[in-house]
Amino acid sequence: MLFTLLIGCTDPTGPAENVQRFPPETITDLEIKNVTTSRVELSWTAPEADTPNGKLYYTKIRYATFPVTDSTWDSATDAGVVYPRAPSSGVETFTITLLKDNKTYHFGVLSGTIYGAESGVSNSVSATLPRQEHLAWMSSYTESDAAWLYNMTPTLNGYLLLQKWIPGSGGFLSLPVSIISVLDISDAVNPSIFILGWWGGGSEQVVLTTYGRYVYMVPQEDLYVPQTPPKLHAKRGPPGSAFYGSVSLGTKGRRYHDPVTNGQNVFLASSGSLAIVDVSNSSAPKFLGYDTSFSGGSHLELIDTLLIVAGNRTVELASVSDPLNIKIIGTYHAGGNVTDMTISGDIMFLETTLLEIEIVDIANPAAPVKFSSYSVGVNSNDMIVARGNLIVVDSLGIQLIDISDPTAPSLKTIYDLPVNGKELAVTNNILYVSDGDLIRIHILIFY
Repeated sequence: MLFTLLIGCTDPTGPAENVQRFPPETITDLEIKNVTTSRVELSWTAPEADTPNGKLYYTKIRYATFPVTDSTWDSATDAGVVYPRAPSSGVETFTITLLKDNKTYHFGVLSGTIYGAESGVSNSVSATLPRQEHLAWMSSYTESDAAWLYNMTPTLNGYLLLQKWIPGSGGFLSLPVSIISVLDISDAVNPSIFILGWWGGGSEQVVLTTYGRYVYMVPQEDLYVPQTPPKLHAKRGPPGSAFYGSVSLGTKGRRYHDPVTNGQNVFLASSGSLAIVDVSNSSAPKFLGYDTSFSGGSHLELIDTLLIVAGNRTVELASVSDPLNIKIIGTYHAGGNVTDMTISGDIMFLETTLLEIEIVDIANPAAPVKFSSYSVGVNSNDMIVARGNLIVVDSLGIQLIDISDPTAPSLKTIYDLPVNGKELAVTNNILYVSDGDLIRIHILIFY
């Protein structure tokens, strides 16, 4: 009898092996961690399994439009298998992609051992994916003058300021000329030019920025605060009486670009330094001088009193609460040279020469932290943040990128353009895209 018992213990079909066929415990803490318009991230605690190494062999994930239970498991859609990355009793995660927006899905998981013993189906959890925005063409607007449109700026009173450049072709336009067109977009289907302004010749381009009802405009070496809507006369040079105030920026021959304002001060990049203008009194703006604290200055952004200056790969964050005593409080180094920059809340978006957009947390400006990078694949022409999307335009079309989770940006949709899209502007639910080849503005609606 003792001999028989010993034989049973060494038999691969005996009691010791039967113990190893016990299934793992059923998962009871499956939960939704993150939801976007096309994906859902799940998490759960890996249960103990009675196997030689104490780990599970796999966890299966399924989803359906109905609760996923033991009785409905076979009818649910297979989403994949997770092989343990965490030890038993550790947290596992899995992301299901390519789901449809504006739809409710249910999820369930079960675990198995290397011997094929499976647990019951976990608790079923569900999530309704938010509706994904799409773009549809509404109309287009074409101007007759042979100019290159280099920027579009919306105003609060229903106008779109078009900054254009005519290189000069003899006769009246023998010299290069900057033009400001004021486009009435109160009727997006049938936009129309409100009035046209010609601004001095030479090699200077007009740059401008807006704050509330004010427009701050710099043609050559002076800053003007025009009445709004801008009452520009069809002649070269400032019309004077149509302006609240103006001020000279001092040194002649400087070039200014990327103006930003918080309604108290205007900052302009210029020849490796920063020009500063006090505009707290719009009828009497004051030029405060130049600041040379920054290592570069090809792109500027301003959030209240936080000024962000990008030059080459270096991005510097500075406090401008005292514009006469600017203090750099933080620095970020991008992977490549910065070609464009935009800010939304506490998040900075940097496009670089690596053909990617770096997404950076600046909640603590003294210590910026990179969330993630998103590859755009080509050199884009402009990017903005609107309606919860990062919108990028390039020679191939418009990309809508979901940034609801800045650590994992994902492509929502691509809208093909028949031409090379150049500049972007957004008002409410309307997107304006300029044509890089003609003075044409394509008008699209979010839906």
